[in-house]
Amino acid sequence: MAISVSKSAVRPGLSRVAIVAVLLVLGVVAASMVFFLTRGALLHFVGLAESRTPRATIEIIPPGLNESGGSVKIYLRNLGPDALPVEGPEAWTVVIDGEIYSVSRLEDSSETPLSNTDLIEVGEIFLVVLNSPVDLSVPHDIAVYGPYSTRARAGYSP
Repeated sequence: MAISVSKSAVRPGLSRVAIVAVLLVLGVVAASMVFFLTRGALLHFVGLAESRTPRATIEIIPPGLNESGGSVKIYLRNLGPDALPVEGPEAWTVVIDGEIYSVSRLEDSSETPLSNTDLIEVGEIFLVVLNSPVDLSVPHDIAVYGPYSTRARAGYSP
């Protein structure tokens, strides 16, 4: 007398249910990893974007360029919406006609030097003092770049 056994009962290895369960767990783990990695990357880039957005808008105001006390000064106004930290002359860059000029100091409207910890309030006029001379007898294109992506651009005519 022969006993008949089905082929699926004799096959060695894992059952289909176990394989499906393992694949399901792996899929959930992979999806969770992708979710958390992209969420972390998005939060990182949003933080970078926020740190690089201008806190204040500045404008170059007349006379624009002026020579006073043997130094060339650029007159600026903080238009807001926030106070602007001075953060020292190394945080400021001036470009005149495509040439970069180094900044020696910043001054308030009464030409008193500002310290690195001072804040330039909204509406306040301040001066950027350059280390190098500039020919004030010819027109110039002036750009000023400050902390937190603050920038201003204007033309100068004698």
